Amino acid sequence: MAPKRPSPFTSRLLSGLHPVVGRRREDSGDAERMTEEVVSEELDFYTVDENAEPTIERRINRKKVGGRLFYPIVRVSAGSDLGGFVNLALKGEILIGRDPKADLQLSDVGVSRLHARVSWREEGWFEVVDLGSTNGVEIGGVPVKQTVVEPGTKVDIVNVSLMLELLEAPQIDHLRRVANRLQLAEGRDPLTGLFMRVFMEDRLPDMVATARETGHYICCLFLDIDHFKKVNDRFGHQVGDEVLRQAAHIVVQACRNEDHWVRYGGEELVAFMPGTDEETAWAAAERLRMAFMAYDWSRTHADLSVTVSLGLARLRPGEPVESWLGRADQAMYLAKNLGRNRVERAD
Repeated sequence: MAPKRPSPFTSRLLSGLHPVVGRRREDSGDAERMTEEVVSEELDFYTVDENAEPTIERRINRKKVGGRLFYPIVRVSAGSDLGGFVNLALKGEILIGRDPKADLQLSDVGVSRLHARVSWREEGWFEVVDLGSTNGVEIGGVPVKQTVVEPGTKVDIVNVSLMLELLEAPQIDHLRRVANRLQLAEGRDPLTGLFMRVFMEDRLPDMVATARETGHYICCLFLDIDHFKKVNDRFGHQVGDEVLRQAAHIVVQACRNEDHWVRYGGEELVAFMPGTDEETAWAAAERLRMAFMAYDWSRTHADLSVTVSLGLARLRPGEPVESWLGRADQAMYLAKNLGRNRVERAD
């Protein structure tokens, strides 16, 4: 039977993407349709070149577990270039390093031009090889030259942590969307990639009007990085800027694609969550708080740890937007006054 040809979007998904400044976001199409295409049993082989035209036959690297299909991913989980990833679905191996020709390009100055190679093996394992780098490759704190590891393994390259993992198609699509949302574009903060405060004048009124017309909930989260001034004073503004960049990746990756994050000012970030009731928003806020605690901040600086305080408010019927935002802001300050690293709801 002739192999099923994927749509251009499926080809992009399997090829793998990582953040590239200035890349234009393309229409992703229907996510459910995409997932159905990717997991099709007929899709053992297909053909694709850089223009998504069927010309070169390749085998798809994947693993089936309990009837579900997973694809091998190398993802930056901590340090500079957080959120970058490469999908090994079409690649037998990838090169990692500072060289622009590397499949996964890292910007950390301690990374060699061609630092390491990661391969996917048909038995369901990843192979990691140090390519004679200056500062080495570590797994579990132990330097390695060449080894085979199972999915879920963390690999440390200088100040960068990589996760070697198996993900399903919708999870890969989410990574791609996160990368697109954090790219520099009109109306976005150049440091974090989040929307700038002008979002609240240009786009928030329409979001609120839609919520009122449809009767759907909309919630607001105010997030403040705890003791951020001390971070700047102790470690310097360069580390402070890196904390803000990492924070932006954490909040966008942990929330839905429909949620809009704004850099409100300094270390304050604000999320607008349409179609979200208060309990769901509370759960999202707790998930964010835990994500900041779980993140390996030592990749930014050896002595660094970061927590956040969050305030939550749901828009009330007929409530002015200024009052709504003020209540969320007050709830965030209440969280800080009660000891920080916590979530509080508005009255």
